[in-house]
Amino acid sequence: MRADAIPWPLIWQATRETLVMLGASLGLSVPIGLVIGVLVFLTSPGQFWRQIWVHRTLSLIVNITRSVPFIIMLIYVMPLTRWLVGTSIA
Repeated sequence: MRADAIPWPLIWQATRETLVMLGASLGLSVPIGLVIGVLVFLTSPGQFWRQIWVHRTLSLIVNITRSVPFIIMLIYVMPLTRWLVGTSIA
């Protein structure tokens, strides 16, 4: 592809849209994550606001949410693993 044939306006528009989506997700995830993290810490045993059921519930939500990207990656890599090794399991 020649350099003058590259659709630069479309590339810049896609870059801006990507940065807007990144900023929106960052703007939502950071405050929500901070609130949940502080609540998990404050409700843990031995802390100021000890609430064992709140702590366990929030910890469960955090642990399940944390594993979702890894599960997505496992599913995404299965065809590559099957091609390399011959099986997708073990």
